[in-house]
Amino acid sequence: MGVVHLMDMMTDMEALRNEVLLLLIGLTHANQSIQQIAAFEGAFERLLNIVRYLGVTHGRAAATSSFRVCSSLAPQPEAQVSLYCTS
Repeated sequence: MGVVHLMDMMTDMEALRNEVLLLLIGLTHANQSIQQIAAFEGAFERLLNIVRYLGVTHGRAAATSSFRVCSSLAPQPEAQVSLYCTS
């Protein structure tokens, strides 16, 4: 699946990771299917690991992008919240 491969690339080179983060921001912004795939494939953990590894101050751009993707993955509609709770 394409989203899974994109997330796998987040651990590679810095420039590639940053581009993947920007792509994920665009893809997850309004597409609930991609949001669910990314969330269930461990996106939160991977994104927060990037922030933890780089730090918020030294990896400011990557951290901000990671938080933006996390924000778009955060369940908002009630149906989606129940989907996360039953998994």
